Amino acid sequence: MYASTLAALKEGQFALLPSSIGAVVQHAVTAGGSDAKLQLINLLVDECVADADMPVGVRVAVLLPIIDTLLFLLTDSDIAVVKRAIRGAALLYPIAFNTIATIPLVDVSVWIKLAALKQGIVSLWDTANDGVRANVIKFVQTIVLVHSFRDAAGPSIPVPGDVSLDVCPTPHPYLNHADLQREAVDAFSKLISLLNENASSAVVTASISTLFPIIRARNLFAATAVQAMIGWVRNPPQGLTPLKAKNIERAIRNEFLALLSTNIPEVKEFIPSITEILVNYGVKGYEISTRVKARIQGSKRQIVDEEPLVMPTSAPPSTIGSNMGAQSAQFSSIQNFDVQTVPLHLAVDIVVQSMAATPQHIWNDSLLRFGEALLSRSGSVNPQQVGVAPSARDPRRRDPRVKNEAAEDGTASDMPAYLPAFAEPKSEPTDWGALANLSAVHQNLAPFAGIVPTLSSAQLAHPIAVQPQSVPEPEFDPENVEIAELSLEEKLVTWQEAVGRIMELEPFFEAQSSALPSSESASAVTGVGTSGLVFNPLKGASSARTGWMLLLVRLATSGGSPHSANSADVTLSGEETAWKLSAEELREKLFLFILESFRSRYELAILWLHEEYHLAVLQKRKWKKLLKNMGDETAQHVDPFSTYAPLFHRMLDSLRGEARSEGDDALPGLDPKDRTFTKFLIDVPLVTPDAIERVVKSYCEDAERMVLGFSTLRDLINLRPAVRTQCLDILLSYCIVADKSLRTNAIFVARRWIAPDHATLGPLIEQHAVDMLTRLCGPPPSEEEDDADMSGAAWEEVDAVRHFELFFGICLKKPELLLKLGSIFGKIMSEVGKTILQQIEPLIKRLMAPRVGQDPIGLDAISKLIRLLPEGSEALVKRILEIVTEYEVAPAAPLVPASGDAVVPPVALVEVLSPAIVSAVLDVVNERDLDGTYILYIVHTFTKAQVLQYLPKIISILDGSQERERLVESKFLKVIATEQDVPVAAAMARLRGAAALEKVSPAEVLVLIHTMDGAVDIRQCFEGHKLCIKHPEIFTKESLSIVIGQLVESPKIPTLFMRTVLEALKLYPDRDRFIGSILSRLVARSVWKNPSLWRGFVICCKQIGMNAFDAMIKLPRQQFEDVVREDSSLRANLRDYLMRLPHATQARYAGLFSLLEDPQDAPYAAQMM
Repeated sequence: MYASTLAALKEGQFALLPSSIGAVVQHAVTAGGSDAKLQLINLLVDECVADADMPVGVRVAVLLPIIDTLLFLLTDSDIAVVKRAIRGAALLYPIAFNTIATIPLVDVSVWIKLAALKQGIVSLWDTANDGVRANVIKFVQTIVLVHSFRDAAGPSIPVPGDVSLDVCPTPHPYLNHADLQREAVDAFSKLISLLNENASSAVVTASISTLFPIIRARNLFAATAVQAMIGWVRNPPQGLTPLKAKNIERAIRNEFLALLSTNIPEVKEFIPSITEILVNYGVKGYEISTRVKARIQGSKRQIVDEEPLVMPTSAPPSTIGSNMGAQSAQFSSIQNFDVQTVPLHLAVDIVVQSMAATPQHIWNDSLLRFGEALLSRSGSVNPQQVGVAPSARDPRRRDPRVKNEAAEDGTASDMPAYLPAFAEPKSEPTDWGALANLSAVHQNLAPFAGIVPTLSSAQLAHPIAVQPQSVPEPEFDPENVEIAELSLEEKLVTWQEAVGRIMELEPFFEAQSSALPSSESASAVTGVGTSGLVFNPLKGASSARTGWMLLLVRLATSGGSPHSANSADVTLSGEETAWKLSAEELREKLFLFILESFRSRYELAILWLHEEYHLAVLQKRKWKKLLKNMGDETAQHVDPFSTYAPLFHRMLDSLRGEARSEGDDALPGLDPKDRTFTKFLIDVPLVTPDAIERVVKSYCEDAERMVLGFSTLRDLINLRPAVRTQCLDILLSYCIVADKSLRTNAIFVARRWIAPDHATLGPLIEQHAVDMLTRLCGPPPSEEEDDADMSGAAWEEVDAVRHFELFFGICLKKPELLLKLGSIFGKIMSEVGKTILQQIEPLIKRLMAPRVGQDPIGLDAISKLIRLLPEGSEALVKRILEIVTEYEVAPAAPLVPASGDAVVPPVALVEVLSPAIVSAVLDVVNERDLDGTYILYIVHTFTKAQVLQYLPKIISILDGSQERERLVESKFLKVIATEQDVPVAAAMARLRGAAALEKVSPAEVLVLIHTMDGAVDIRQCFEGHKLCIKHPEIFTKESLSIVIGQLVESPKIPTLFMRTVLEALKLYPDRDRFIGSILSRLVARSVWKNPSLWRGFVICCKQIGMNAFDAMIKLPRQQFEDVVREDSSLRANLRDYLMRLPHATQARYAGLFSLLEDPQDAPYAAQMM
């Protein structure tokens, strides 16, 4: 019934839901696990209530029980269920609110329950689990949207699925608009407050991701949300880790990019600030312009700025130069383009890109000519004035051999001699008004594609005055100057100082990830945008950082001399030796420099290793070519990787905090859980076998680093095919080690690749597991001598377990491997087989664990194994059947029968066995004529007719042993009906939604045992009879009376009949009169003709005494005499019994008196005369 109800609901038959929802919920909550509860939420919310085709009446009827169900599941112990319940509530809440608001007849209790559900979810706001909290945030977003009005300027027809306060009429019986709006504002404030809380990045980013849907659907919250995100960018909270700050910045960046594509009026005023932030975050100009164009094209009319951009009358020349440079980049193709329609941030981005693409000499020449043209039009500056003086020292290092002629003349200058001279600017003010209309000078800008400024912002802050004469030629000609040769010591010193200065540049690049400077300190250098945000010029320096790292790496690998450190020359001169030693010092210095902060200098380490690897490859090719020319390609040569490998190994050892050699100092390594170690091994160009064998294995075998070690091993197998075989061999070797934690982690990793997850690795792991299992067919290997004779040795249990544990582990991913176990089991050594039967229980239980709406994962494999029943696997199959039938489910509360008359105490309810298992067992038993032990495991699923049909096979199991008797007792007696079976069967039927299974009565079982002596050996019938009599709680006095009464009337009285009579008399002595009547009926059927029955008859007569006299006097004379002879004490009582009979009856039995006479007494017949 349960399965049919689910199928009907999934097919859209919603009319069944009100009547069946209680049973469906009870089954999922009490009988099912977490999967059943997840499926329940999906069914009730996603497939039923959220379906637009559900009738309104049905939805109103089921709202209350569904809300109650979700409220109950909020307290579930499984986090996955709690999260799914919150998501279901977020989907249900708008539907329920819309139903309550639009249908006045909905009872107020539904709203009360809905409010309780809402309060229960909101109470989880401060929970420690980030996943639960993220779902709560999503639900709070739903509250904001539902409890607020749609925008007045929005579409007149509501958007489908957008439920708001507009659907609620005024007045409403119990919904108050003001209270609901206040609740929406409070919920929105909670979302905003998360930006400044010390929460995890997952929670903060979840809160940020909810803001865009709110901004788009409810514009009244737009300004507050955007201001909050901008405020976070300007003043981020203190104590943020770099990773957390990066995640939040990425979320804000995505929100702002999405806002650029919208036409929300409340956001328009923040567009300049948003674009500045995006540029500051490194977003490319074309990406911003693409989104702006999408916004313009998607609107009904073209959106233009309310105020055109005009050049201020007192703008600084640097701003004018930037805008003019931006226009000059493509002036030839945009003669009619209005520059005022271009947003300022796009113009700045275009300027920067154009300037970066222009060579230095073109920039200098263009700048001078542009200044001349500009000044000639303005007429406010004397053409004889010269340019501005430098404001800062040139950062480039001057060659010490070049004479400083300016210094000799007494006019020291920090500017290079080959740059044009600039004079101090005049103090006369310049009329910048002539520059307002940029179109007047467009014709002068065509030759200048882009300009890269070499002057500082302070220099460009003054008017430019240019000499009309031509620029003087540089006085320094590098090709013709006479330069004195530096000594070796001077070269080394100069080189070392240069390296030191290069390393000192690192803070310049680290500033990219640091907090933005204050507006006062940065405005003089970078300028402040219209919104107050400061541009950071270092954000675009990622390529410069790469160049800086590459420079350091090249210096470390080449040594700064024309002779490479990896030269193939065997002999080195004195100068080359000095350079090599200096290079080694540099390498050591660079190595320590990297290890001081490995995480921040990770890219430098990887680049260094890649450079070393590249040089090693070139060196190898060079040696190969040299040997080929020499005609001896087999000759030994220097290992080209002799530089790469030691460096790589030292880095690995240092990451763990160990010293590679005695001379090394142990540096502080990475955290034992830091995944940088794994990333390092993935990114390096070559992973050596020694690194895997020594370092990676040490991580796996270290309890503190074990998880990281195995995850690294997994990633190496996945991502480094060159070392896959070695890593896989190590992993598989760990799958059989004695250490339990090592073995468990290795099996967990190896199981991930079982087919179909990985078509290459899966078969290799599977074959290894089968090989380890096959090893158990022989004696254990010797640990001392490989050729030692171990034929008489036995496997220890722990050794056997570690050899088949991997096989059991992959059986969970590939259950059909059980067939392989069945084919091998008969060959496995006996003591190992017993261990497997003991350890297989968890595997079978997981394979046969019930799944809602699906068959167990191992059902097909186990059914096939039973049908095939490979030779020698009988014990394995029986053990599997025993485990499968051991599932028990206890009801959560006492079961009340439908009549309500009595309460049935909680009892163990045997889970319904899969029909596939039952069918497989019956087929194999009937085809191969197997014994009844297989039947015992499925007998509880039989109908009454099937039980009676297979009872002879079950009785044939009994052979007098205690083991067989206990087996039959534990399985078979459960299918015999007792006094409590009627109410229990009804309760089970209600819980499962199916008809109760009719059980066989005790009387029917005993009658069949008595009458099967032809098909089953009499000794086995006797054992079955004895087993039944041992349980008087089942085979009660009434049951025995019914059996005896039926058997005495049967055409042929069974051999065991008198045994049953005697057992009944022994158990229930008060039934002696009933037994006496049975004896009389036996006399009528000539019981003396059956020797076995006659012996029982005589014994019974002796036991019941006077109650047997009526039957005894009806016996023939000879049989009567035999009975009396057996027990002479009956004589006196029989005489008294006859004397009390009527005279007519006494005369009929007068012939018996002589048999009752005592030789010492007078003849009884004479006394009667």
